[in-house]
Amino acid sequence: METTIFKVILYTSLVLFTVLFFKNINNMKKHQTRIEKTFFIILLTVIIVRQITYIAMKEYTWLIPLHFCNISAIIVAYWLYTKKPQLISYVYLFSFLAAAALVYPAVDYSWKNPLYYTFIIDHIILLYVPLYLLVVYQYVPSINEFIKTFISVVVLLLIGYFLNTPLNENFFYLTDKPLFPQLTTEVYMFVYLIVVLLIFSLIQVIGTYSLKKNKIKEPI
Repeated sequence: METTIFKVILYTSLVLFTVLFFKNINNMKKHQTRIEKTFFIILLTVIIVRQITYIAMKEYTWLIPLHFCNISAIIVAYWLYTKKPQLISYVYLFSFLAAAALVYPAVDYSWKNPLYYTFIIDHIILLYVPLYLLVVYQYVPSINEFIKTFISVVVLLLIGYFLNTPLNENFFYLTDKPLFPQLTTEVYMFVYLIVVLLIFSLIQVIGTYSLKKNKIKEPI
């Protein structure tokens, strides 16, 4: 029952945020500074609350940010603060990977646990950060950035794979798999990377097509 309630809250929030996002899409450049400051403050708060909660739960290995939601929140918050151009491809593509958890949210926390709410908040924001970059910055990763980011995903998965056993952990959900638990970890990782590659490619095609067809309107 609690899982059902969580999903109702999650998807209702997602619908409301989607309506708000697209309703204001043509005015985002006017309010760029305010939007980015708001995103930064929210994500920084989520990161701090999440880390404090891990410590309170005595789950000290969880402090190692080896889930894409954790990694993406940190990278996006850091980019919003510094605007370092070398990070933008990670902001764009890693955020989509983190947001993919919205399809099958693996959350079993009580509503009394702060992680219940941090999951909803940061995953929804991370879903729309790449769309925001497309609208405001008219940014789509180049092929070189695409390849570099994909290689980083491979490296991160391997790190998680080799740390899971000695730390008795579930980094990147490779041990306790939310999908296809019957697969071996090695096969699961291969399938995972193929899916990531396909998703990245689809995002690349859609983003490039949108820019070429001038679907991004200037603010009125």
